Amino acid sequence: MRKKVSKFIAVLFILTTTLGGAVSSFAANEAIRPDKGNLTIHKYWAETSERISDDDHNGTKLDEEPTNPAVKGIQFDVYLLKPQAGAPDTPPSDKDGWVYSKTDAVLTVSKAGENSKTYDLVKQTANSTTNPDGKTDSNGELKYTDLAAGYYYVEENLTASDGYQVQGTGNEGKTITSATKPFIVAVPMTNPTGDGWNKDVHVYPKNQGLNPEKKPNKPSINVGDEVEWTITANVPSDFNDYTRFTITDALDKRLNYVYKPEDIHASAVVEGIDDSSATLVTLTKAGDYTVSHVDANGSDPEKIVITLTPAGIKKIAEANNIAKISVSFKTTVNGNIASDLENIIKNEAMIDFTNTANPDGEKITTPPSEVDTGEIFIDKKESDGKTNLKGAEFKLASDEDAAKAEEFLKVKLNDTNTHIIDILKKGDNGYDTAYPWVVRPHETDTEKLGLRDGTFYATSFEGLQTHTVSSNITTWNSYWVVETKAPEEYNLLGSPVEVKFKDKLTNYVLAETILNKKGFTLPKTGGIGTMILVVIGIVLIGLAIILSMNKKKKAV
Repeated sequence: MRKKVSKFIAVLFILTTTLGGAVSSFAANEAIRPDKGNLTIHKYWAETSERISDDDHNGTKLDEEPTNPAVKGIQFDVYLLKPQAGAPDTPPSDKDGWVYSKTDAVLTVSKAGENSKTYDLVKQTANSTTNPDGKTDSNGELKYTDLAAGYYYVEENLTASDGYQVQGTGNEGKTITSATKPFIVAVPMTNPTGDGWNKDVHVYPKNQGLNPEKKPNKPSINVGDEVEWTITANVPSDFNDYTRFTITDALDKRLNYVYKPEDIHASAVVEGIDDSSATLVTLTKAGDYTVSHVDANGSDPEKIVITLTPAGIKKIAEANNIAKISVSFKTTVNGNIASDLENIIKNEAMIDFTNTANPDGEKITTPPSEVDTGEIFIDKKESDGKTNLKGAEFKLASDEDAAKAEEFLKVKLNDTNTHIIDILKKGDNGYDTAYPWVVRPHETDTEKLGLRDGTFYATSFEGLQTHTVSSNITTWNSYWVVETKAPEEYNLLGSPVEVKFKDKLTNYVLAETILNKKGFTLPKTGGIGTMILVVIGIVLIGLAIILSMNKKKKAV
């Protein structure tokens, strides 16, 4: 019995040792890269502000597919890298600052201060079953199967992708402005946990549209004040291939460009910024870009044109970590507001560019951006609250203390004295020589409006800043009106009245109803009844004097 147990233990030991060796061998084999692997390219429309993801991908298939529409008919060329003499088997990474440059069938990998590495490119064939034409299918997928283990250079070929289609209703007219950034991928590649290999590699290359935007640095402004506009656009990976990049802004009639050739910060500033909007590169005016200005002429609006030179394009394209190009300039609101509907000033800019994917040029317009000015309309009524009153006059102050001190807002006018070009408060430069600003509610007689005897008369206070925004908190502005002249037979208000802008005002027009009450009827001194009594009194006094004199004579 003892012998049987000993034999059983011996056999068990041998099996354990054998299996342990097999397991060890299996584990060791997991560290050895498989001979072949598959590559699936997923193409989704992402040339909008809603990107698929800006995170690096680990090569696995996403658990949840993006909601972006797929793109059918895009060709991706895939090349196996064969190192030339002196080049390492594993190509240097772009994360370390290395730049990839393809010329014909050779890839050059370069970095400042380092010797370049070169690789021969061997083009691969897509799966003939799933992608017989070598392009993405209706699901946006393109598969390369049974690829030999190695490193592959993947390049989107828009030139060979004529007729591609963004899938989904309403997407027929969408076009790709710039190819996705070429990239290198290992097939098979190390798995996310770092302890094995992923033989089915999935990649999700993103479109690199310019996605231009234009925004003001403040949401509302007083007439005459400056507002800075910033136009931003993505910097695609092929930006070095751009031969033209021009931004044209045709200004709204209520805006004027602040052009100071000697002051770069007032003319235009062009920068390369990262994802957090931090400035990484500031271009040099004239050397890297030019600024031209065209005055308005009849129906043609005033224009600003900023054009990058080849040196400027290169500087932006080759700088590390740049996500966007930023162009800023300043304008003033000129007060050329003809109606309430024009209190909201909308403006947009156009980017005109030429690159390899668009040799005939392409134009993209920013979504409209806006800045507003507000208007205070004094609705002067009788005490019944219904009957309009003419004849009153009001002035406006920026705060209650200024109103009580009678330090009212004044205005500067344009050359023809037809509209306001600047609103000034006490202490502002030019305040003392500016015109007093007086509103005459409900006045329709044009002879009583406009510039009259050194005072500018209007029917409302317009061109005012309505609100400010800080840390996403909106603060609505207040002003104080003071009645400086009451209609005949009516009383002055006697104290300032606060008027405050608020949300959901139609066209930012604030109508403030102010009631006036008539004065009291007072008796007039020196009336005819009094005069009669005075005359009678004088006559009686005279008669008394005469009678007194007669009595004195008789006594003598």
